[in-house]
Amino acid sequence: MLTAMQAAGYIGQTRTLNDGSGLNFPVKIVDMRQRFGKVDAQVTPVGGAGARWVEIDRLGEVAE
Repeated sequence: MLTAMQAAGYIGQTRTLNDGSGLNFPVKIVDMRQRFGKVDAQVTPVGGAGARWVEIDRLGEVAE
């Protein structure tokens, strides 16, 4: 489990979001929260608009 200090270190990072249907796209982490024993990240797409909360397990490293 991430601590609050560790989670705060993710804010501002760019990660890849797996949407569950085979698409992976870059997102920027704008906030973090703990919810019922899970850690969520609020993300916004790098090339688009909007934001949503996702479980941190759905985020991966950005491929170079």
